[in-house]
Amino acid sequence: WTMEETEEAIQSMQLTEMEMEVIQAIQKSDFYGQEEESVVWDYSVYDVLSFKGKVRSGVMSSLQQKGVVVAEPKQKGDFAGTIWITPDGYALLKKRSAVAPMEK
Repeated sequence: WTMEETEEAIQSMQLTEMEMEVIQAIQKSDFYGQEEESVVWDYSVYDVLSFKGKVRSGVMSSLQQKGVVVAEPKQKGDFAGTIWITPDGYALLKKRSAVAPMEK
């Protein structure tokens, strides 16, 4: 993708209410460091969502397909899986003024 194509895709991308709930849960996680590409434990997001199971799985899959978030499953020996918002995800959120304010 060219920068222009990426910008167009970001402009036209729509997020559902459930997708926005995931984004907000990431930003409200106790592990969110207030900087772009802050990585959080998956349980810190999943535990506060209003939906679970297959619905959650579908919403996460949709966000990943859109390139908004990355979710890495727990690997052997890991404490938990991880989730983070991608640079394209932050670009989309900035366009929509949905980025959590930086703490000072």
